[in-house]
Amino acid sequence: MENLITSLKPILKKLWKKYKIEFVLITISLIITIISISIYVGNQTKDDNDVEIKKEISEEKIIPVKIYVDLAGAVIKPDVYQLPSGARLKDVLKLCGGLSADADRGFFSRNYNLSRLVVDQEKIYIPTTYDINAGLFTENPRLLDYNQPQSIQQPTTSEIDQSDTLNEILNINLASLEELDQLPGVGKVTAEKIIRGRPYSLIDELLTKKIVNKSVFDKIKDLIAVY
Repeated sequence: MENLITSLKPILKKLWKKYKIEFVLITISLIITIISISIYVGNQTKDDNDVEIKKEISEEKIIPVKIYVDLAGAVIKPDVYQLPSGARLKDVLKLCGGLSADADRGFFSRNYNLSRLVVDQEKIYIPTTYDINAGLFTENPRLLDYNQPQSIQQPTTSEIDQSDTLNEILNINLASLEELDQLPGVGKVTAEKIIRGRPYSLIDELLTKKIVNKSVFDKIKDLIAVY
């Protein structure tokens, strides 16, 4: 083996002298190739990691936000219920088993909108027949004459003006978040506080329960009611 190496040395020296530049260029090319492969593999790994991170962020965005609604009154199972954001009153009633036997179903069907959106920390009270008879919840009378519809008279101008005024008055026990938000001085945060403080027997409870301050109450007292 040693003799072989000894005999090859002169040959290698001659080759080195003759092809020295070629050897250097080949060595540099190999080094550049190795570096390029390393950079490519590193970038590929980084791209894969970025894809995974973006996928995780995307999955987090589609996770529904949970809200909590306090349902009380004439329902089968009064409780605080957890629902996904975008849930409606109908969804809450399904969870509680529906209205109880002592619910005033006529009042409920006339005054509660099953399709309305519920909000986080909202309190919803369904009145019983006793509540209605005791006057804790009242509503404007609605008269429908089915026997003689041809005799219905057209409303006068004063009656129309009065009707428009009544439509502008909000029942703070039933108004939606969007409707309360339109009141002067009441933003979304205060509207949510009004909803959480339900039910109200008097509009003055907005002050006693510290839902709004005196200046805001003075602005909205003629635009709200409890009925």
